[in-house]
Amino acid sequence: MIMRCKRPIALTLAFTLFALLGLSAMPLPAAGAPGAGRPDEPSLERGDSAPQAVEREMQAGVRLEKKKILPVVLIGAAVVAGIFLVVMLVSKVKYDISGTWDFHNSFTSAGEIDFDSVWVFTPYDSLNPVQGTYRRMVNGVTVGSGSFTVVNKKEVVFYGAGYEEEYKGQFDGKKTMSGTFTLISTAKGTWTATKR
Repeated sequence: MIMRCKRPIALTLAFTLFALLGLSAMPLPAAGAPGAGRPDEPSLERGDSAPQAVEREMQAGVRLEKKKILPVVLIGAAVVAGIFLVVMLVSKVKYDISGTWDFHNSFTSAGEIDFDSVWVFTPYDSLNPVQGTYRRMVNGVTVGSGSFTVVNKKEVVFYGAGYEEEYKGQFDGKKTMSGTFTLISTAKGTWTATKR
């Protein structure tokens, strides 16, 4: 579930952090601002003229308040979240098995003939293509089908519908895979695949 929602969660997090950053940057009304209702402060509503109000403000001296740490913390959190989002959404290499692949099987068992085939992988869930079905075709004719599971980059498994074949392997790149296979006849070999 979380893998499927990773992108919406990340975008929601980014939007929330940038909204909070914008709110934290907004100026707050000063506590002792002129016209705030204190009788000792000059106010234009009480009839003070603008020059007199400024002179009284200057005579009273400038009061400095301590800086608030919350905006600094929010800015820091936004920067960290931005870096995290760039790493997660942009630079992560995704290994997507869905689509059409050209396979070459090389037997290591004696008496078997190497062959080429075309496999079409269809995931159950297009947002998280780690499980699904495949069809194996030779010369345009379907000769096998089954299910696949992508555990991670280093472990990919295909099983025939009747467990008549088992392929295990890994991604060598985004568009290449390789591994070993065993048929129900106990014939074994290696395979390589390239995505179209």
